[in-house]
Amino acid sequence: MANCRSPPHFTAFWFSTAAFCYVFFFAVIMSKATPNPYPVVKIGALVDLNTRRGKDISSALHLALINVNKEVSLFQGIRFELEIEDCSCDPIQGVASAMELTKKGVAIILGPQSSIVAHVVACIGEATQIPILSFGATDPNLSMDQYSYFFRTAPSDEDQMSAIATLIESFNWQDVTIIFTDDDHGADGASSLHRSLQERDIRSFNSSRIPLNPTADKLREQLLQLDSAESRVFVLHTAGGLGLKILTLAAGLDMFRSGYVWIVTDLTASALVKPNNDLKDFISYEGLLAVHRFIYPSSLYKDLLIQLQGENFSDIHNLNVLGGPDAYTIYAYDAFFAAAYAITLHLAQGNNLSFTEYYKVHDGFHAEDDFRHMKVLESGPALRSALWNTSFMGTCGLIQFDKHGDVGNVVFEFVNLVGENFSVVAYWVGGNHLITSAPHVLDNGSITINSTSENANTTSLNIVWPGGSREIPKGWVPPKSGSPLRIGVPMKAGYHEIVSQTKSADNKTIYDGFCIEVFEIAVKRLRYSVSFEYIPLFSDIMGKVNPLYDNLIDMVHSGEYDAAVGDITITAERLRLVDFTQPFIESGLVVLVKKRDNRLGNPWSFLQPFTPTMWCTILGFTVFIGIVIWILDHAENHEFQGEMKKQLFSVLWRTGSPKDILQLQTVPDLYNCTTKKARKRRLVDQANCWNHGARRVLQAISGSCSVLCSRLTKRRQKPFLPAPS
Repeated sequence: MANCRSPPHFTAFWFSTAAFCYVFFFAVIMSKATPNPYPVVKIGALVDLNTRRGKDISSALHLALINVNKEVSLFQGIRFELEIEDCSCDPIQGVASAMELTKKGVAIILGPQSSIVAHVVACIGEATQIPILSFGATDPNLSMDQYSYFFRTAPSDEDQMSAIATLIESFNWQDVTIIFTDDDHGADGASSLHRSLQERDIRSFNSSRIPLNPTADKLREQLLQLDSAESRVFVLHTAGGLGLKILTLAAGLDMFRSGYVWIVTDLTASALVKPNNDLKDFISYEGLLAVHRFIYPSSLYKDLLIQLQGENFSDIHNLNVLGGPDAYTIYAYDAFFAAAYAITLHLAQGNNLSFTEYYKVHDGFHAEDDFRHMKVLESGPALRSALWNTSFMGTCGLIQFDKHGDVGNVVFEFVNLVGENFSVVAYWVGGNHLITSAPHVLDNGSITINSTSENANTTSLNIVWPGGSREIPKGWVPPKSGSPLRIGVPMKAGYHEIVSQTKSADNKTIYDGFCIEVFEIAVKRLRYSVSFEYIPLFSDIMGKVNPLYDNLIDMVHSGEYDAAVGDITITAERLRLVDFTQPFIESGLVVLVKKRDNRLGNPWSFLQPFTPTMWCTILGFTVFIGIVIWILDHAENHEFQGEMKKQLFSVLWRTGSPKDILQLQTVPDLYNCTTKKARKRRLVDQANCWNHGARRVLQAISGSCSVLCSRLTKRRQKPFLPAPS
């Protein structure tokens, strides 16, 4: 019987085939039994690929995709894919592109690039529960208060406008004009600046709306209108290309001369530093101030710059000043990492990324196929929470979203264009002050200010203003058009120290007086120009009677006068019609008293009633009395006899004392009387003489005392004035 054994090579072939089939079917069975828990996750992006910025953002997103997929352990082996749709910065195209991304099953949509597209895309995110993470929409009204699935890595214009308002407040400019595009981005940014200025008590705010597609003639017309106004502080808040066009026209209209202030926001600032700009044109913009996001030069940032250059990214222009590539490119790079971190956290918490078609979720929804087949992320609320809880150090700083979906710890720098070069003159780190040195960012994302850094003020900021001047512009000029204020002035019949009207040598009317001087000094102290003219109000009998002040109040109330200046009394009835300033003249009942004479406290003040005239009068009467006595007694009294010199001496000596005068004949005369009756009559005469002399002396003394008493008391009388409360 023949041997039926198979050849060895044939046996090996069948053995290998059986082993391959076993392994293949085992792998298929195992793959169905334990599916991969981390499948490939798609991240969508809306980019305007027709612009230079959009192309740079696209390159940064692809670079972020490569770097994320390299970090296998950090993102737990998840593989990410990037789906980019061109939205062309058009709302309709943005809606169509966002719908395409939802049909592709993306977990998060990055973008869009502009605020006007972000408003409609945010509505789609709200309907599909897919988070929208924008890297370019800065409209302050785009927040989670309105759109609960909207986040952004780009700072809100609220912060940028606060920085500009702080700069304006530092220079004490009170009249500001903002030029903005007539869309959501421009109008909401202008409103944010207005609020920031009002918080700093800057009330004079003007706005100039630019159409979305303006012609050169329209722009020139609006600039001429602005040039004819009194404000000289202009804030330009438009897209980059339009901003450069406006600056070029303004330079051609000589609006970059001394006295002007031009401040541009970050979009125009980024367009200014692009390498394809002609630097020789920058001379026309000298003195321009630009607001730019400050990005701390960390190791992450430097590594990204090296990679971007290796990816044939656009050449970095003015790296030392404005930080290299466009800031929105950095925002897009960080946005992709934020999406990757959030998805990783979402899946690690046991959630999935399941989608349901939109029409299945909303019963009775009737629309075309494009809308019917939009996909709704079932675990969208959980992914939104994961994005909220995401926190990491990104290229531009700490990426951590607040309750509004915005990032915090934003720093802006102010850049001054001098010649063809840019220089940083100040930094804004929040609040109401600027600093002169760059802040430092720690590893935990917090911002610290160097101890040597000082708060910036008008003297420490080394700014070159338009026209090459270093003198700080005052921010306004007298308006070229408009009517002056009409100020009513009452022409009083008297009290010309209050208000008066005179004619100069050249027949020019001159208004003067205390009220006029107060008004003109107050006008000079205003921070802006006010032109006015006085209009006199006369009475029917000019110069004889004061005009009716109630008529003046009625003219101000009716608008015939813009204001009135004069000694106008504030009454309740008048307050119902017009407003008054704080009173600066008080009128009412007053008491006039003679100024107190402090000399009354002198111990010799009792001699004050004895004036030189009184002393001469007393001396004259004394001598006269002595002469009369001499005439009457010299024949009988031996004291008054003898030589004339002796008699004159006796008269003067004896008349110095009233007592001696009375005693001249008291004793001798008594002995010279021969009869008793004669002696008695002589005594009576002597007594009467004593009485008469004593009465005269007492009268003189009492009169002197009464005069002295009245002077000492009357001059001390003062009115009682109660102490002020």
